Amino acid sequence: MDNVKVAAALNTLSLGIAELAEALTAAEHAPVAAHEPSPFVDIPEEAFAAPQGSLAVCPKHRVAYTDGAYGPYCQQTTDDPAWGKQKADRLWCRITPKNAAEWLRINAA
Repeated sequence: MDNVKVAAALNTLSLGIAELAEALTAAEHAPVAAHEPSPFVDIPEEAFAAPQGSLAVCPKHRVAYTDGAYGPYCQQTTDDPAWGKQKADRLWCRITPKNAAEWLRINAA
């Protein structure tokens, strides 16, 4: 270990700490600005009542999942054979919260 390099590094570190202390002290004594109105729009609570995200809503059909015997699922019909399950004469959506991320990743392009 080189004592000269260690001493130089400690000196640089101490200068940095001193500058930080000066900046914090100056910030404490700075005049307080008047409170500006928030740039964010108030969002009504009703907006948060509906489920959001791929864990609550089918990303393809934008409808809330329905609870079923094997967990939540989408009740819509689909035109995509890769993401559908044939039952009777219809092709039903098989996107669930478990595979929604995969569907989003595939269809993002």
